[in-house]
Amino acid sequence: MTRQKQRKTVFQLVYAVNYQGLENKESILEEFYRQQEAGASFEYIDNTFFGICDRWDEINAMIEPALANWSIKRLNAVCLAILRVAVFEVKFNPDIPDRVAVNEAIELAKEFGEEDSGSFVHGVLSSIAR
Repeated sequence: MTRQKQRKTVFQLVYAVNYQGLENKESILEEFYRQQEAGASFEYIDNTFFGICDRWDEINAMIEPALANWSIKRLNAVCLAILRVAVFEVKFNPDIPDRVAVNEAIELAKEFGEEDSGSFVHGVLSSIAR
C-alpha cells in the first residue's frame, strides 16, 4: 500500500473516531485489519493513527487558533479529520516534510471535502506550519 493510500486510510480512521469516540479507537482499527490481507504491514497507519488519538486534545489546541474566527466545533468532520492527520504529520512526524503533509492534506480535502475545502485546509495548515 502506498504512503498516499495509507494516509487516506488514517484519515478515514480518524473520521470514524469523530463519530465513534476515542474510547473505540482499537475496535475501529481492528475492523480495518479484518478487511486487509494477512501479513500486510501497516506501521505508518498504526503509528499515525495512535499518535493522533494520543494527542487528540493537543492537536485540536493547535488547530483552533488557526481557524480565524471559527470554532473547531463548526468545522465539518471531513476537514477536521484531514487537519488532524496533517497537523500530526507536520508537528510530530519528522520523517515527512511539511510541504508533503500540507499538499497531501489539500488533495484529501479536494477529494473528500466540499468545493472550497482544499483552500480552507491550505490556509489553516499554512498558519500552523509556520
